[in-house]
Amino acid sequence: MFKNPLPSSAINEFLVSHLSSLELFPLLNVKWKAVRIPIAIPSNGSFFVCPLVNSSIV
Repeated sequence: MFKNPLPSSAINEFLVSHLSSLELFPLLNVKWKAVRIPIAIPSNGSFFVCPLVNSSIV
């Protein structure tokens, strides 16, 4: 099997918190769309974030 676990960032999966307010970016700067899912109920401000399937260009 595996000797070391693969970091989730290697497959573009992240745990995020303390996000800033809404920011605007030009569409040309967007690399992929992502989904943000709260990881605690009630929400503690932490989210699981990953790209949508077939939305990134390799």
